[in-house]
Amino acid sequence: MAKIPKAYDYVIVGAGSAGCTLTNRLTEDHDVRVLVLEAGGWDRHPFLKLPLGWGKVLVERIYDWGYDSEPQETMAGRRIEVARGKVMRWLVVHQCHGICAR
Repeated sequence: MAKIPKAYDYVIVGAGSAGCTLTNRLTEDHDVRVLVLEAGGWDRHPFLKLPLGWGKVLVERIYDWGYDSEPQETMAGRRIEVARGKVMRWLVVHQCHGICAR
């Protein structure tokens, strides 16, 4: 088992598109230690890979924190879903299916 360092040069919170990109750039310097914290799991579930499964993900919100906006006056009091994924690279997965679905 690899020895886990007790000190890090950088701590990245969130392994979405920006977190992964920043981590990649920072670790180009092999002397830098980076800790990445992510509350969600990996994006390996078949529902995240197949456009048909993506519908189930959106409807059941199984990889989403379930956030909704406050009721919007201009939308007859409707709450708007605020998709905040709890999976690694959520925005990459989300944007890919958004483009593919057009």
